Amino acid sequence: MKNKKAVKFLGEHTVNLIITVIVVVILIVLVVKVYGVISENKLKKVAAQLEKIVEAVNKINELGGESKVEIFSPEKGWLLVTFPFAFPEGECRGEKSCLCVCEEAECGDPKSRKCEGFDFDIKVRGFVRTVGQRETGERYSVVIGEKESIELPVTGEITVSKEKDKERDQISIYGESYGQVDKGDVIYYKIEG
Repeated sequence: MKNKKAVKFLGEHTVNLIITVIVVVILIVLVVKVYGVISENKLKKVAAQLEKIVEAVNKINELGGESKVEIFSPEKGWLLVTFPFAFPEGECRGEKSCLCVCEEAECGDPKSRKCEGFDFDIKVRGFVRTVGQRETGERYSVVIGEKESIELPVTGEITVSKEKDKERDQISIYGESYGQVDKGDVIYYKIEG
């Protein structure tokens, strides 16, 4: 009699455990699919911004001058990156330069990048800054280098301009904060509080 109760008890719990495992697996699959849809949607939004930038780049390359492009990035952290030589794998084949929007600076994940190739030189100009504090209490920020990436503003502008660089024309793209600060000037500001 005890064995029948034990077998019945064990059978009921085994069925409950199997149902629980099936439900958990279904939930995991749904979460992965929803995450994939959200990531794909972000990439589509960022690709639309890249199309606006590409249009401005081609126009400036043809006509010269400078243009501002309004950007609406899906979220903070997306980068605009140029690759003058070693393009991301499978991108911009046969082109002279490559412009990508990516979630990370290396643009290593094909699922989180969108690229466009050009038959002319193009360069994103971002700046590496160092900050410090003087004995007087003033803080400072100084440009110590340049990089070929900028973070896309969630809402803002970038500047596209045609410039001479080492005896050849080049299209340069700057973030919206380009100006006195990013041209290398030392900026001093007081500590609040």
